[in-house]
Amino acid sequence: MNPSADGPSTEWGRVQTDPPGQICVTRAMGVRLTRLNEIVKVTRGITSETGWMLAGALGTSPEFWLNLQMIYDLALAPAGPRQDTPEQRSDQWQTTKRVSHAKLGR
Repeated sequence: MNPSADGPSTEWGRVQTDPPGQICVTRAMGVRLTRLNEIVKVTRGITSETGWMLAGALGTSPEFWLNLQMIYDLALAPAGPRQDTPEQRSDQWQTTKRVSHAKLGR
């Protein structure tokens, strides 16, 4: 499958909506259809290995696919850094430790 003149995003759009396109890509990647289908349905993330395979199959770079995954992950993450202080995190850890030891009878 050759990437279109419009770029990889157009090609990926075809893969998402075209089952025969998915079959061609999975053959080029050397994986089962379920693996690509899970990526399309956003139930599986893109690993570095998958990024290399998608890049080879669609004529892009692995960085393109890993950047898409990173952008998606950041969009789902809570905004900004954690608001609790190191002392609060330490207190939470100590409480968890005490509860765990109590359950173990220590």
